[in-house]
Amino acid sequence: MALAAVAAVGRTVETLVVDENRSPLPFPTVKVKGKRIAALGDSVGRVQLASERLVADDTLRVSYVGYETVEILAGTVDSVIELRPSAIALEQVTVRPHKYKIRRKGKKHSGGMMKCLFDGDMAGESFGYEFHAKNDRRLLLDRVGFFYCAGDSQMMNMKFRLNVYDMSEVKKAPTNRFKNVLMAPIYFDFAIAEPGDGKFTYTLPEPILLPKDAMVEIEFLENFSGRMLWFKSNLIGKNTWYRDMRDGQWWDLNPFAAPFFVECAEF
Repeated sequence: MALAAVAAVGRTVETLVVDENRSPLPFPTVKVKGKRIAALGDSVGRVQLASERLVADDTLRVSYVGYETVEILAGTVDSVIELRPSAIALEQVTVRPHKYKIRRKGKKHSGGMMKCLFDGDMAGESFGYEFHAKNDRRLLLDRVGFFYCAGDSQMMNMKFRLNVYDMSEVKKAPTNRFKNVLMAPIYFDFAIAEPGDGKFTYTLPEPILLPKDAMVEIEFLENFSGRMLWFKSNLIGKNTWYRDMRDGQWWDLNPFAAPFFVECAEF
């Protein structure tokens, strides 16, 4: 259960999301059911959800990886919302390191034909890649990252979150109903000293065993605020998806190629 009783001021809801020990949960997600309204909390769990279309009887869904999702009426939200851990059973696997190969999703960026950019309010927006293990093979998620290039007001730092979903029940396109299989969020920071062409790689502290059918998602946690992410791109974007945080829907970006990549070891 959550501490429920909220303070909605006009058309704005402000609250703090904490765990069972009253410690703030960084970057929680709050969405309004049935409406394209959502907000991503900050690094200390504070959330401000504002919209002219927000009314007191709207239902808010407060979620965080590894915790039970809570639903609360907007007109009854308290200044603090407490989430409780959810029980997730992780599959065990025996790994034979000498029998594996690398599978990589994402653009090679060896010679992009176009120069593209992301800017504006990107907090909560995500890019994802599908992975489907073949026959009796399994996949260990090992590294993620992206490519960038020189440009005006190039982004020099940014916080990201990595999410992994089980999409075994998905028949066609990705859905907002599949489950995040991580026990806790995985965050990583991008930082460069000087702008220019380059490649950023984040190696996970420990590889993660993916479901047989998985979606690996890279999520922006900050808005650009005058900065831009410049990258080179070709018209090749196979298996690249974009998720709109406001409604949770996934959109196929093919043939657009996002700058992100994901690497797994297949064994």
